[in-house]
Amino acid sequence: MTLRTLPADALARRCDPAALAAAAVSADASADTIVGQPRAASAVAYALSTPHAGHHLFVAGPPGSGRARWCARRCRRG
Repeated sequence: MTLRTLPADALARRCDPAALAAAAVSADASADTIVGQPRAASAVAYALSTPHAGHHLFVAGPPGSGRARWCARRCRRG
C-alpha cells in the first residue's frame, strides 16, 4: 500500500442543498407521531389522557434521536 497526501477538497464531497429532495415539514409536524415508535406515541397519549395525575414515563433511545424534544413538546400540548 502506498501512502499519499490528499488535498483538502478530496476529503469531503460537496453537494448543492437545493439538489436534495426534501419534503417541506412544518415546525411541529411530529407533535403527534414519532417515526418508528407508534407504541411509544400511544403510551404517551394514554398517559396524558387519563384523569389521574402521577404517571411516570421512561423514555429510552440513542442520543440525538429527538426523544426528549418530542416528549417535551407532546407533554406541553397535553
